[in-house]
Amino acid sequence: MNTGRIADLAEAFWIINRFPSLLAYNVGYLLIIIGISHRPAVMGRALEIAIFFFAVIFMKAHASIADAIHDYPIDRMNPEKSYVPDSVDTIGKKNARTLMIVELLLGLWLWGYLSYLTGDPLYVTIGAISSFFGYTYSYPPRFKEQGAINHLVTSAVDVLCILLPGIVLLSQKLTTVSIVLLGVVFLYSYSYHIMYQIGDTYYDRKSGISTFTQRLGVANSLLVSLGLLAVAAAVSLIINYILLTVVLLFFAVNFTRIYIRACEMGEQRQSDFVSSSFDISRCATVINISLAANTFLAGWV
Repeated sequence: MNTGRIADLAEAFWIINRFPSLLAYNVGYLLIIIGISHRPAVMGRALEIAIFFFAVIFMKAHASIADAIHDYPIDRMNPEKSYVPDSVDTIGKKNARTLMIVELLLGLWLWGYLSYLTGDPLYVTIGAISSFFGYTYSYPPRFKEQGAINHLVTSAVDVLCILLPGIVLLSQKLTTVSIVLLGVVFLYSYSYHIMYQIGDTYYDRKSGISTFTQRLGVANSLLVSLGLLAVAAAVSLIINYILLTVVLLFFAVNFTRIYIRACEMGEQRQSDFVSSSFDISRCATVINISLAANTFLAGWV
């Protein structure tokens, strides 16, 4: 195998797992967990933290591959996402399925090992539940086509299967502020997942796929996304998380700009415009990092 082929496979592996976004925003989640938890509790827990982080990454990565394989023909039609089926072609569908299964098993093993180390079955249970929802997001019952339930599941997995067990792992308790912050994460996660799906609206309709944004329409979906973000900003302001509030309002202004422009377009142009104007990786990462930074600042004042 020549060097060029190895480089192509490495790039395809990087893309099909969605590692650029996966690593970035989950590092943000890890920092949020550490920030919310009592800092002294983090000391001496490096092994558990590492196992937890990679269990999350493998859980998310296997779901990314499942989505890339299942939505291959739809993504092929979408000029903003054609690089995803290209990566499937480079690796090969059979090899991609094998990789998906390997990552699923590795993730489950890490969740199980974390339960073994801590003596708490919570983690292997969380691993099984989150892996189930990760796979069935794309495959039957295919939550991706279950309207608002789609985003309810994806956002709930982030909050209940990543942040919550992470906080329990490090601090063993939830405070009132912690619970409110989990609610804020749910709101802004729901918001940017809607934004991401809007970019697929026209191509999903063309492929006969029924989704939340397709049923609601692009303009109305943008308003729902904007409203959720505004509520998250308001709650953040109430609990005095000023940095997070500013960042959420920044994205709210950007979403408003996108909404105003998109209202003047047909559905295909709307989908392409939103897809090219919105980067879920950048949005999720910046918001998560800002929340993490705010939790650290709150602990210093």
